[in-house]
Amino acid sequence: ELTTSGHARLSWQQCMFTILAYVVGVGVLSLPCAVAKLGWLPSIAAFLLATAGWVLSSSLYVRLYAAVPEARCLGDVARAAFGFAGEAAVGLLQYLFMLSISALFHLTASLTLSEATGAAQMTPPGCVAISVAMLLLLQADLSQVGTISMIGTATIAIVCAVLLASFAAAGRFEGAYTETFAGANTVAALVSASQLVAAFSGQHIWIELQSEAAEPSEFPLAVKGASAFVVLTYATMAFGGYYFVGAELLSSGDPISSFAQSPMVRSITLILTLAHCMCSYVINGSFFVRNVTNKIEERFGTARNMRFTDNARWFTVSAALVGFSAIATLEVSFFDDLAGLNGALFLYLLTYTVPLVLALRLLDLGRFEAYACVMIAALTVVAAATSVEACYQDIVNKRSSLLRH
Repeated sequence: ELTTSGHARLSWQQCMFTILAYVVGVGVLSLPCAVAKLGWLPSIAAFLLATAGWVLSSSLYVRLYAAVPEARCLGDVARAAFGFAGEAAVGLLQYLFMLSISALFHLTASLTLSEATGAAQMTPPGCVAISVAMLLLLQADLSQVGTISMIGTATIAIVCAVLLASFAAAGRFEGAYTETFAGANTVAALVSASQLVAAFSGQHIWIELQSEAAEPSEFPLAVKGASAFVVLTYATMAFGGYYFVGAELLSSGDPISSFAQSPMVRSITLILTLAHCMCSYVINGSFFVRNVTNKIEERFGTARNMRFTDNARWFTVSAALVGFSAIATLEVSFFDDLAGLNGALFLYLLTYTVPLVLALRLLDLGRFEAYACVMIAALTVVAAATSVEACYQDIVNKRSSLLRH
Protein backbone atom coordinates (compact mmCIF):
# COMPACT_ATOMS: atom_id res chain seq x y z
CA GLU A 1 0.00 0.00 0.00
CA LEU A 2 1.22 3.50 -0.90
CA THR A 3 0.65 6.90 0.69
CA THR A 4 -0.68 9.86 -1.27
CA SER A 5 2.92 10.92 -1.88
CA GLY A 6 3.66 7.60 -3.53
CA HIS A 7 5.91 5.77 -1.05
CA ALA A 8 5.31 2.55 0.85
CA ARG A 9 3.54 2.76 4.19
CA LEU A 10 5.25 1.71 7.43
CA SER A 11 4.63 -1.60 9.17
CA TRP A 12 4.03 -1.52 12.92
CA GLN A 13 7.56 -2.90 13.42
CA GLN A 14 9.01 0.02 11.44
CA CYS A 15 6.87 2.40 13.49
CA MET A 16 8.27 0.83 16.67
CA PHE A 17 11.88 1.30 15.56
CA THR A 18 11.12 4.88 14.50
CA ILE A 19 9.75 5.59 17.98
CA LEU A 20 12.81 4.02 19.59
CA ALA A 21 15.37 5.81 17.42
CA TYR A 22 13.62 9.14 17.99
CA VAL A 23 12.97 8.77 21.73
CA VAL A 24 16.08 6.94 22.95
CA GLY A 25 18.77 9.48 22.08
CA VAL A 26 22.24 10.24 23.35
CA GLY A 27 20.57 11.84 26.35
CA VAL A 28 20.33 8.33 27.81
CA LEU A 29 24.07 8.62 28.51
CA SER A 30 23.41 11.55 30.86
CA LEU A 31 20.68 9.86 32.90
CA PRO A 32 23.16 8.54 35.51
CA CYS A 33 24.16 12.17 36.18
CA ALA A 34 20.52 13.06 36.84
CA VAL A 35 20.26 10.16 39.30
CA ALA A 36 23.49 11.25 41.01
CA LYS A 37 22.09 14.73 41.68
CA LEU A 38 18.88 13.31 43.15
CA GLY A 39 19.87 10.12 44.97
CA TRP A 40 18.17 6.73 44.89
CA LEU A 41 14.70 7.49 46.30
CA PRO A 42 13.95 10.81 44.53
CA SER A 43 15.24 9.48 41.20
CA ILE A 44 13.19 6.28 41.48
CA ALA A 45 10.11 8.38 42.26
CA ALA A 46 10.81 10.67 39.29
CA PHE A 47 11.41 7.65 37.04
CA LEU A 48 8.09 6.05 38.02
CA LEU A 49 6.28 9.36 37.50
CA ALA A 50 7.89 9.77 34.08
CA THR A 51 6.91 6.22 33.12
CA ALA A 52 3.30 6.91 34.12
CA GLY A 53 3.41 10.11 32.06
CA TRP A 54 4.70 8.15 29.07
CA VAL A 55 1.77 5.72 29.30
CA LEU A 56 -0.76 8.56 29.64
CA SER A 57 0.62 10.60 26.74
CA SER A 58 0.96 7.53 24.53
CA SER A 59 -2.65 6.48 25.05
CA LEU A 60 -3.90 10.02 24.40
CA TYR A 61 -2.06 10.34 21.08
CA VAL A 62 -3.39 6.97 19.92
CA ARG A 63 -6.95 7.93 20.87
CA LEU A 64 -6.65 11.37 19.25
CA TYR A 65 -5.67 9.86 15.90
CA ALA A 66 -8.61 7.45 16.15
CA ALA A 67 -10.87 10.48 16.70
CA VAL A 68 -9.41 12.31 13.66
CA PRO A 69 -8.23 9.51 11.33
CA GLU A 70 -7.82 11.86 8.36
CA ALA A 71 -5.12 13.83 10.23
CA ARG A 72 -1.64 13.86 8.71
CA CYS A 73 0.06 15.83 11.50
CA LEU A 74 -0.60 17.14 15.00
CA GLY A 75 -1.71 20.49 13.59
CA ASP A 76 -4.58 18.76 11.77
CA VAL A 77 -5.85 17.36 15.08
CA ALA A 78 -5.61 20.83 16.64
CA ARG A 79 -7.58 22.26 13.69
CA ALA A 80 -10.33 19.69 14.24
CA ALA A 81 -10.50 20.79 17.88
CA PHE A 82 -10.01 24.57 17.74
CA GLY A 83 -10.05 25.61 14.09
CA PHE A 84 -7.22 27.34 12.26
CA ALA A 85 -6.11 29.24 15.37
CA GLY A 86 -5.49 25.95 17.15
CA GLU A 87 -3.64 24.55 14.16
CA ALA A 88 -1.42 27.63 13.97
CA ALA A 89 -0.59 27.61 17.69
CA VAL A 90 0.17 23.88 17.95
CA GLY A 91 1.97 23.81 14.59
CA LEU A 92 4.19 26.72 15.59
CA LEU A 93 4.99 25.04 18.90
CA GLN A 94 5.88 21.75 17.21
CA TYR A 95 7.92 23.32 14.40
CA LEU A 96 9.94 25.50 16.78
CA PHE A 97 10.75 22.48 18.88
CA MET A 98 11.73 20.36 15.87
CA LEU A 99 13.94 23.20 14.59
CA SER A 100 15.75 23.48 17.92
CA ILE A 101 16.16 19.70 18.14
CA SER A 102 17.57 19.53 14.60
CA ALA A 103 20.14 22.17 15.51
CA LEU A 104 20.99 20.25 18.68
CA PHE A 105 21.43 17.03 16.68
CA HIS A 106 23.68 18.94 14.27
CA LEU A 107 25.75 20.28 17.15
CA THR A 108 26.05 16.88 18.84
CA ALA A 109 27.01 15.13 15.59
CA SER A 110 29.60 17.82 14.77
CA LEU A 111 31.15 17.61 18.25
CA THR A 112 31.22 13.81 18.13
CA LEU A 113 32.82 13.82 14.68
CA SER A 114 35.46 16.28 15.88
CA GLU A 115 36.22 14.15 18.93
CA ALA A 116 36.35 10.96 16.87
CA THR A 117 38.87 12.55 14.49
CA GLY A 118 41.04 13.80 17.33
CA ALA A 119 40.18 17.50 17.07
CA ALA A 120 40.41 19.49 20.29
CA GLN A 121 37.17 21.33 19.50
CA MET A 122 34.45 21.44 16.89
CA THR A 123 35.74 22.59 13.50
CA PRO A 124 33.83 24.24 10.60
CA PRO A 125 34.87 21.46 8.16
CA GLY A 126 33.32 18.89 10.50
CA CYS A 127 30.10 20.90 10.65
CA VAL A 128 30.04 21.22 6.86
CA ALA A 129 30.65 17.47 6.47
CA ILE A 130 27.64 16.77 8.71
CA SER A 131 25.59 19.24 6.66
CA VAL A 132 26.39 17.54 3.34
CA ALA A 133 25.71 14.07 4.77
CA MET A 134 22.39 15.19 6.25
CA LEU A 135 21.24 16.91 3.07
CA LEU A 136 21.83 13.66 1.17
CA LEU A 137 20.17 11.47 3.83
CA LEU A 138 17.10 13.71 4.00
CA GLN A 139 16.31 12.94 0.36
CA ALA A 140 15.23 9.44 1.43
CA ASP A 141 11.46 8.99 1.53
CA LEU A 142 9.63 8.06 4.71
CA SER A 143 9.46 4.36 3.85
CA GLN A 144 13.27 4.31 4.11
CA VAL A 145 13.14 6.10 7.46
CA GLY A 146 11.93 2.81 8.94
CA THR A 147 15.21 1.16 7.93
CA ILE A 148 17.24 4.13 9.17
CA SER A 149 15.37 3.87 12.48
CA MET A 150 16.42 0.25 12.88
CA ILE A 151 20.05 1.33 12.50
CA GLY A 152 19.54 4.16 14.98
CA THR A 153 17.99 1.83 17.56
CA ALA A 154 20.73 -0.75 17.13
CA THR A 155 23.54 1.80 17.51
CA ILE A 156 22.30 3.31 20.78
CA ALA A 157 21.46 -0.15 22.17
CA ILE A 158 25.01 -1.34 21.40
CA VAL A 159 26.49 1.80 23.01
CA CYS A 160 24.53 1.17 26.22
CA ALA A 161 25.38 -2.55 26.25
CA VAL A 162 29.10 -1.99 25.60
CA LEU A 163 29.40 0.65 28.31
CA LEU A 164 27.56 -1.36 30.96
CA ALA A 165 29.46 -4.54 30.06
CA SER A 166 32.79 -2.72 30.36
CA PHE A 167 31.82 -1.26 33.76
CA ALA A 168 30.57 -4.63 35.02
CA ALA A 169 33.77 -6.36 33.87
CA ALA A 170 35.98 -3.80 35.61
CA GLY A 171 33.84 -3.66 38.75
CA ARG A 172 32.75 -0.53 40.63
CA PHE A 173 35.05 2.45 40.33
CA GLU A 174 37.44 2.87 43.22
CA GLY A 175 35.82 4.98 45.92
CA ALA A 176 32.44 4.91 44.19
CA TYR A 177 29.50 5.53 46.49
CA THR A 178 25.79 6.21 46.14
CA GLU A 179 23.31 8.18 48.23
CA THR A 180 19.70 7.66 49.24
CA PHE A 181 19.15 11.42 49.07
CA ALA A 182 21.69 13.61 47.29
CA GLY A 183 22.64 17.02 48.62
CA ALA A 184 22.03 18.93 45.38
CA ASN A 185 20.44 22.36 45.60
CA THR A 186 16.83 22.88 44.57
CA VAL A 187 17.65 24.21 41.10
CA ALA A 188 19.96 21.28 40.29
CA ALA A 189 17.41 18.80 41.62
CA LEU A 190 14.61 20.30 39.49
CA VAL A 191 16.80 20.26 36.37
CA SER A 192 17.72 16.61 37.02
CA ALA A 193 14.11 15.57 37.64
CA SER A 194 13.07 17.37 34.44
CA GLN A 195 15.82 15.52 32.59
CA LEU A 196 14.35 12.18 33.66
CA VAL A 197 10.83 13.27 32.70
CA ALA A 198 11.98 14.73 29.37
CA ALA A 199 13.63 11.42 28.45
CA PHE A 200 10.13 9.94 28.12
CA SER A 201 8.99 12.30 25.37
CA GLY A 202 8.70 12.39 21.58
CA GLN A 203 5.03 11.44 21.26
CA HIS A 204 4.31 14.60 19.24
CA ILE A 205 5.31 12.79 16.01
CA TRP A 206 2.95 9.88 16.62
CA ILE A 207 0.08 11.42 14.67
CA GLU A 208 2.41 11.56 11.66
CA LEU A 209 3.57 7.99 12.29
CA GLN A 210 0.02 6.66 12.47
CA SER A 211 -0.91 8.49 9.28
CA GLU A 212 2.03 6.76 7.55
CA ALA A 213 1.26 3.31 9.01
CA ALA A 214 -0.05 0.51 6.79
CA GLU A 215 -2.44 -0.49 9.59
CA PRO A 216 -3.00 2.33 12.10
CA SER A 217 -5.00 -0.09 14.25
CA GLU A 218 -1.72 -1.98 14.88
CA PHE A 219 0.12 1.11 16.08
CA PRO A 220 -0.52 0.24 19.78
CA LEU A 221 1.67 -2.84 19.20
CA ALA A 222 4.50 -0.51 18.21
CA VAL A 223 3.91 1.57 21.34
CA LYS A 224 3.93 -1.49 23.62
CA GLY A 225 7.15 -2.85 22.11
CA ALA A 226 8.84 0.53 22.26
CA SER A 227 7.66 1.12 25.84
CA ALA A 228 9.24 -2.10 27.09
CA PHE A 229 12.57 -1.25 25.45
CA VAL A 230 12.55 2.37 26.65
CA VAL A 231 11.80 1.55 30.30
CA LEU A 232 14.33 -1.30 30.42
CA THR A 233 17.09 0.69 28.72
CA TYR A 234 16.57 3.83 30.77
CA ALA A 235 16.39 1.97 34.08
CA THR A 236 19.50 -0.10 33.31
CA MET A 237 21.58 2.88 32.17
CA ALA A 238 20.39 5.36 34.80
CA PHE A 239 20.64 3.17 37.86
CA GLY A 240 23.34 0.78 36.65
CA GLY A 241 25.58 3.64 35.60
CA TYR A 242 25.02 5.38 38.94
CA TYR A 243 25.94 2.23 40.86
CA PHE A 244 29.16 1.52 38.95
CA VAL A 245 30.56 5.04 38.53
CA GLY A 246 29.33 6.63 41.75
CA ALA A 247 27.96 9.99 42.83
CA GLU A 248 31.23 11.91 43.05
CA LEU A 249 32.37 11.44 39.45
CA LEU A 250 28.87 11.80 38.00
CA SER A 251 28.35 15.10 39.82
CA SER A 252 30.54 16.66 37.08
CA GLY A 253 27.57 16.33 34.70
CA ASP A 254 29.62 14.52 32.03
CA PRO A 255 27.85 11.72 30.13
CA ILE A 256 28.67 8.24 31.35
CA SER A 257 30.51 7.44 28.10
CA SER A 258 33.27 9.85 29.18
CA PHE A 259 34.17 7.48 32.04
CA ALA A 260 34.93 4.51 29.77
CA GLN A 261 38.40 3.32 30.76
CA SER A 262 39.27 1.39 27.60
CA PRO A 263 40.34 3.37 24.49
CA MET A 264 38.63 0.76 22.33
CA VAL A 265 35.34 1.19 24.21
CA ARG A 266 35.60 4.98 23.80
CA SER A 267 36.22 4.63 20.06
CA ILE A 268 33.28 2.27 19.63
CA THR A 269 30.93 4.52 21.58
CA LEU A 270 32.03 7.62 19.65
CA ILE A 271 31.47 6.04 16.25
CA LEU A 272 28.12 4.52 17.20
CA THR A 273 26.98 7.71 18.94
CA LEU A 274 27.72 9.66 15.75
CA ALA A 275 25.72 7.14 13.71
CA HIS A 276 22.81 7.36 16.14
CA CYS A 277 22.84 11.19 16.07
CA MET A 278 22.65 11.12 12.30
CA CYS A 279 19.74 8.64 12.35
CA SER A 280 17.79 10.72 14.90
CA TYR A 281 18.55 13.84 12.87
CA VAL A 282 17.14 12.17 9.75
CA ILE A 283 13.95 11.08 11.54
CA ASN A 284 13.28 14.51 13.05
CA GLY A 285 14.22 16.26 9.81
CA SER A 286 12.10 13.97 7.64
CA PHE A 287 8.95 14.59 9.65
CA PHE A 288 9.65 18.33 9.78
CA VAL A 289 10.17 18.51 6.01
CA ARG A 290 7.13 16.29 5.40
CA ASN A 291 4.86 18.54 7.45
CA VAL A 292 6.13 21.75 5.87
CA THR A 293 5.88 20.44 2.30
CA ASN A 294 2.36 19.13 3.01
CA LYS A 295 1.31 22.59 4.20
CA ILE A 296 2.87 24.17 1.10
CA GLU A 297 0.93 21.73 -1.07
CA GLU A 298 -2.31 22.53 0.77
CA ARG A 299 -1.70 26.25 0.27
CA PHE A 300 -0.53 26.28 -3.35
CA GLY A 301 -1.82 22.95 -4.67
CA THR A 302 0.03 20.53 -6.95
CA ALA A 303 1.86 21.54 -10.10
CA ARG A 304 1.56 20.02 -13.56
CA ASN A 305 4.90 18.24 -13.18
CA MET A 306 3.97 16.97 -9.73
CA ARG A 307 6.93 14.62 -9.13
CA PHE A 308 9.53 17.27 -10.04
CA THR A 309 7.75 19.90 -7.94
CA ASP A 310 7.47 17.59 -4.92
CA ASN A 311 11.17 16.72 -5.13
CA ALA A 312 12.10 20.39 -5.48
CA ARG A 313 9.98 21.35 -2.48
CA TRP A 314 11.44 18.54 -0.37
CA PHE A 315 15.03 19.49 -1.28
CA THR A 316 14.43 23.20 -0.67
CA VAL A 317 12.88 22.69 2.78
CA SER A 318 15.50 20.12 3.82
CA ALA A 319 18.30 22.43 2.65
CA ALA A 320 16.78 25.27 4.68
CA LEU A 321 16.56 23.03 7.76
CA VAL A 322 20.16 21.82 7.46
CA GLY A 323 21.38 25.35 6.73
CA PHE A 324 19.65 26.74 9.81
CA SER A 325 21.06 23.94 11.97
CA ALA A 326 24.60 24.47 10.65
CA ILE A 327 24.49 28.24 11.20
CA ALA A 328 23.12 27.77 14.73
CA THR A 329 25.88 25.24 15.46
CA LEU A 330 28.67 27.52 14.23
CA GLU A 331 27.43 30.96 15.23
CA VAL A 332 25.13 30.84 18.24
CA SER A 333 27.08 30.83 21.49
CA PHE A 334 26.01 28.20 24.04
CA PHE A 335 23.26 26.94 21.72
CA ASP A 336 23.14 23.61 23.58
CA ASP A 337 22.08 25.39 26.76
CA LEU A 338 19.47 27.41 24.87
CA ALA A 339 18.14 24.22 23.26
CA GLY A 340 17.85 22.69 26.71
CA LEU A 341 15.85 25.71 27.83
CA ASN A 342 13.56 25.39 24.80
CA GLY A 343 13.19 21.69 25.45
CA ALA A 344 12.13 22.26 29.05
CA LEU A 345 9.20 24.31 27.74
CA PHE A 346 8.28 22.52 24.51
CA LEU A 347 8.59 18.94 25.78
CA TYR A 348 6.15 19.40 28.65
CA LEU A 349 3.65 21.21 26.45
CA LEU A 350 3.86 18.84 23.47
CA THR A 351 4.06 15.66 25.53
CA TYR A 352 1.35 16.44 28.07
CA THR A 353 -0.46 19.78 27.88
CA VAL A 354 -1.39 19.74 24.17
CA PRO A 355 -2.78 16.17 24.05
CA LEU A 356 -4.66 16.69 27.32
CA VAL A 357 -6.33 19.87 26.03
CA LEU A 358 -7.13 18.24 22.68
CA ALA A 359 -8.56 15.22 24.48
CA LEU A 360 -10.93 17.45 26.44
CA ARG A 361 -12.22 18.83 23.13
CA LEU A 362 -12.27 15.73 20.90
CA LEU A 363 -12.63 12.61 23.05
CA ASP A 364 -15.71 11.25 24.76
CA LEU A 365 -14.45 11.46 28.34
CA GLY A 366 -16.23 10.56 31.54
CA ARG A 367 -16.59 13.15 34.29
CA PHE A 368 -13.70 11.79 36.36
CA GLU A 369 -11.48 11.46 33.27
CA ALA A 370 -12.25 15.03 32.22
CA TYR A 371 -11.49 16.43 35.68
CA ALA A 372 -8.25 14.45 35.75
CA CYS A 373 -7.24 15.87 32.34
CA VAL A 374 -7.89 19.43 33.52
CA MET A 375 -5.88 18.95 36.71
CA ILE A 376 -2.95 17.23 34.98
CA ALA A 377 -2.90 19.84 32.19
CA ALA A 378 -2.69 22.61 34.79
CA LEU A 379 0.10 20.77 36.60
CA THR A 380 2.07 20.33 33.38
CA VAL A 381 1.91 24.06 32.68
CA VAL A 382 3.25 24.74 36.17
CA ALA A 383 5.93 22.06 35.67
CA ALA A 384 6.94 23.61 32.34
CA ALA A 385 7.23 27.08 33.90
CA THR A 386 9.18 25.71 36.87
CA SER A 387 11.53 23.74 34.61
CA VAL A 388 12.17 26.74 32.38
CA GLU A 389 12.99 28.85 35.43
CA ALA A 390 15.28 26.14 36.82
CA CYS A 391 17.07 25.71 33.48
CA TYR A 392 17.49 29.47 33.18
CA GLN A 393 18.97 29.69 36.68
CA ASP A 394 21.27 26.77 35.86
CA ILE A 395 22.54 28.60 32.77
CA VAL A 396 23.07 31.79 34.78
CA ASN A 397 24.98 29.88 37.47
CA LYS A 398 27.21 28.19 34.88
CA ARG A 399 27.97 31.47 33.15
CA SER A 400 28.78 33.15 36.49
CA SER A 401 31.10 30.29 37.39
CA LEU A 402 32.91 30.57 34.03
CA LEU A 403 33.35 34.32 34.43
CA ARG A 404 34.81 33.90 37.94
CA HIS A 405 37.38 31.41 36.64
